[in-house]
Amino acid sequence: FLGSIQGAQLSREPRAARSAPAGISEQRSARRAAMVARIKTLLALSIAACAAEDLPGVVLTRGPGRASDATPTFQDLWEDAGNDVPFVVEVRRELHRTPELLFDEHATSAKIAEVLASLKVNFTTGWAKNTKRAELAAKGFVSGEGGTGIVAHIGTGAEPCVLLRADIDALPIHEVVDLPWKSETPGRMHACGHDGHAAMLLGAAAVLKRREHLIKGTIRLIWQPAEEGGAGGKRMVEEGVLDLPPKTEAAFGFHQWPFLPLGSIGGRPGPMLA
Repeated sequence: FLGSIQGAQLSREPRAARSAPAGISEQRSARRAAMVARIKTLLALSIAACAAEDLPGVVLTRGPGRASDATPTFQDLWEDAGNDVPFVVEVRRELHRTPELLFDEHATSAKIAEVLASLKVNFTTGWAKNTKRAELAAKGFVSGEGGTGIVAHIGTGAEPCVLLRADIDALPIHEVVDLPWKSETPGRMHACGHDGHAAMLLGAAAVLKRREHLIKGTIRLIWQPAEEGGAGGKRMVEEGVLDLPPKTEAAFGFHQWPFLPLGSIGGRPGPMLA
């Protein structure tokens, strides 16, 4: 995600360089550095750590854990998630190297399925068939046939059911940053952080699977294709993802956002980031 921010290049001519007084330049540099620090810390506090492992100013406590049937505290979950940081980082970087556009995320979907299978999490594939390919093409979108969505379940299979959601598609942007995990496909880039979202939900799946015996109900995890203009989430709803037994009672999603104060989670009534 940091590479996405620092290495994005839109298809336009570069602006002519303009000089600024030394004091202003220093202030701009300081603001840029502060923003990067905020991004890094926010990702860590999301218990995802999909950026670099060496996050300055952030310490993930990785205790030995405890074998207990007691309801886990936030600290328990924080420590457990901290143990998965290398795994989440590795998955995020692999997804970042292979970005795919809306309804065409076949390699991305296959990687998610591979990880879920290794975690012994039950899941189904083939969700979000693209029924509006011609309509999208008329709007200038290059899209695939779809069927790249994934739905997984952890828990008892009984009520109540809570849904967690992540998106998986990339954008038609060329990445110029020179990092080992940069995009390997010219003109394609995970510039909106969906590689991080997908990896973070896999990290959550790992934590929840280890504590499955403590879950009183069902957690449904969905990886949604075609967020960038294709309404892949809406398509999955049309296909019945909310009405699978047990019926979804609450759904949660989030988006990385670098402009909030450190350590905070933002929200508001009504639509947001949609």
